[in-house]
Amino acid sequence: MITDIDNALLSYEQTIAVASEEGVDVTTKEVRYEWTYVQSVFFSSTIITTVGETFVIINHLINT
Repeated sequence: MITDIDNALLSYEQTIAVASEEGVDVTTKEVRYEWTYVQSVFFSSTIITTVGETFVIINHLINT
């Protein structure tokens, strides 16, 4: 017979397993970021285009 405590422990174990698979060190609670090349290029291009667009908008507002 599975009790409420057993269900709670099973849920906790599943949560820890998922966190561990996603890069969280469950003993120190530090997060490991393991980016692929594609993820890093996407992130970088997002930052560059956002900063560039902001510069264009501010420059346009100053000159009008």
